[in-house]
Amino acid sequence: MSIVIKQKVKSIRTDRGQTHLNQPMPSQDLSTSLDRNPNSEEGGLDLDRIVKAIGRRLWLVAIINVATIAAAVSWGRSKPPAYEGSFNILIEPVTAEAQVVEAVTGNRTNIEAQDLGSAQTAKTTLDYPTQIQLLLSDKILLPVVAKLKPNQPKISYETLRSSLKIDRLREQAETKILQVHYRSASESQTKQVIDLIANAYVRYSLSERQTNVRRAIQFVDNQLPNIKNQVSKLELELQNFREQNQLVDPTLLGTQLGTQMTTIQQEQQTTQVKLTEAKQLYNSLEQQIKLQPQGAEAASVLSQAPGYQQLVKQLQDLDVELQSLSAELTDEHPKIIALREKRLKLLPLLQEKANATVGSALSQT
Repeated sequence: MSIVIKQKVKSIRTDRGQTHLNQPMPSQDLSTSLDRNPNSEEGGLDLDRIVKAIGRRLWLVAIINVATIAAAVSWGRSKPPAYEGSFNILIEPVTAEAQVVEAVTGNRTNIEAQDLGSAQTAKTTLDYPTQIQLLLSDKILLPVVAKLKPNQPKISYETLRSSLKIDRLREQAETKILQVHYRSASESQTKQVIDLIANAYVRYSLSERQTNVRRAIQFVDNQLPNIKNQVSKLELELQNFREQNQLVDPTLLGTQLGTQMTTIQQEQQTTQVKLTEAKQLYNSLEQQIKLQPQGAEAASVLSQAPGYQQLVKQLQDLDVELQSLSAELTDEHPKIIALREKRLKLLPLLQEKANATVGSALSQT
């Protein structure tokens, strides 16, 4: 089950004393008061007799109305206000990912029995009554009750469940949405309970998914060594079959020749790079010595200078590392590019150190 909550909390308050009344009409038959005046020459109604008849019964109408209003007001004031909150839950069908997890972690003992393709295309119907019972279970509601206990000591799992109502939303057609309603006499309590229950449903859905994924990962980890052994065994059998029947795989042979050609090209490029770098270093050192009038003396000074020799050692180490990686990586690899940039930065430092060392030694003589 996957839960997506769209919370829409709405508090509905039943105001005290708000009463809708239908005023009762007296059932008294007034037809006797509407008798024609026998002494009237024109046969009309006797208005005096009608007014007197209504006056005699007016007190009865007033008493009935007053009693009805008083009873309604008393009932409205005695009834406590009610607040209702609600939110919607989208119950998503089992996704292809969950179906694959279920198929992988099923009761079947070997990987050959797993039909992952059918798991991805299978259709799953949702059992809404079961989902509703699960959402009302103590596994989900008891943690909510524990959080409500400090502020509501009388609350329990039974009272919380009895105040909850979960229905499937039906508009023009049945939807995949469940509506959760909660009603209480306190507005703050209603909002707190609604928030806690919504968060509990989200945490439950997330925990369920994480549990399924962990089960799948554990199953794959357990099956992976066996699968590797099967692959190795099959590869060995295939190799033995080729050797016994002196078969040559054209694809494998082409791949090997291509790999060898690529390796030769890389070695050629590496050798060319090393030759160029060696020439550059030679020219740099030769120019550095020529700048000094005493070339032999300068060379002797540089050979005994620790700082200069340390830079030379770093340059040599870079060349060795670059040569080793060039046999495995291409020229565009980030490690090769980084080593070359580091080498280019080290050459000016080496020249500056040589000039400074030789200049200092000659100035002392």
